[in-house]
Amino acid sequence: MDSVTQALLGGAVGVAVAGRRHPRRAWLYGALAASLPDLDVVIDYGNAVDNFTRHRGFTHSWLVHTAVAPVLASIGSRFDRHFSPGQWLLLVWLALVTHAGLDALTVYGTQLFWPLHVPPVTGGSVFIIDPLYTLPLLVLAVFAMLRPVASTRRGANVALAVSTAYLVFGLAAQHHVERRVAGEIFRQGIDADAVDVTAAPFTTALWRIVIMTPTHYLQGFASLFDPDDAIVFTRFDRGAALEPLIRKNPHYRRLAWFSHGFIALAVDENRLLATDLRMGSEPSYVFRFELLRHEDGAWREVTARRLPRPDAPAGFFPALLKRVFDPRGDRQMVAMAQPLQQDRQPDECGETQADQYGC
Repeated sequence: MDSVTQALLGGAVGVAVAGRRHPRRAWLYGALAASLPDLDVVIDYGNAVDNFTRHRGFTHSWLVHTAVAPVLASIGSRFDRHFSPGQWLLLVWLALVTHAGLDALTVYGTQLFWPLHVPPVTGGSVFIIDPLYTLPLLVLAVFAMLRPVASTRRGANVALAVSTAYLVFGLAAQHHVERRVAGEIFRQGIDADAVDVTAAPFTTALWRIVIMTPTHYLQGFASLFDPDDAIVFTRFDRGAALEPLIRKNPHYRRLAWFSHGFIALAVDENRLLATDLRMGSEPSYVFRFELLRHEDGAWREVTARRLPRPDAPAGFFPALLKRVFDPRGDRQMVAMAQPLQQDRQPDECGETQADQYGC
């Protein structure tokens, strides 16, 4: 989640754990501890792909948190003796692990078990910014700063209960949509290799669906307010014909591991681009990388470079909001996405690209 929400969650945890007598101090220390994992954004790993895939790495590992919490708690207990060593340990450890746990519910990818080389956890049941989750934690923060009294601890428990209930609702809603999507895949005869169902921006009422097939990927939306109508999927070429060119590229392999295979390839002029399909929506994706460049008649590896995010089509976000309550909004969103996608990537690598690049 965003860093402000993470600090608010850490503050609530701090008050719940150690805020009986000094809730303002407990909130402040909890917020500070919960902010530590995101300091990894200042680390430069040398290229755009590593910066992308190593964020939420060792600083978000529950194994690392368990190892460093006693050290941080020892430092804290020497700095401020208003709390016992046990309170300090519980405050620091819970602030760290709840930060990573909340991040793991988003789709980005959180390496909870680093240094074990297992794929990151990508829940997708809540968007990276969701006001309905943040609001009760914000109310508690204001209350704790204005009225630092013992009753603030009860307020922290209420704020944590309400915000956690919202996360549970998101998980239940995601499961409901996943079951609906599974039925649609069977009914429509889709040859699905992998399916990703994630919360749309700022809400758990609308869900974005990406289905990977051997040659294409499909995008659709489903709302909790939908009638029992079929889900409309729009098909896009995922650049399968380009995979032999880049299969052994270490940046591509890292991206495929990190994204659980939700990658689309395309040629743009003399550049081979890889797009993470989990974040964004057609035709505006957050993470696109240049991995190869065509020079002197051959494809050559380059230092991975992230490309700017394309602007969303005019009217996209109003159309997204409309889609929450009206399934007919699918047509408008398809009309926005498909022409731009077709201009950017000819289907099945196209004859022109095949002649020029041998894909």
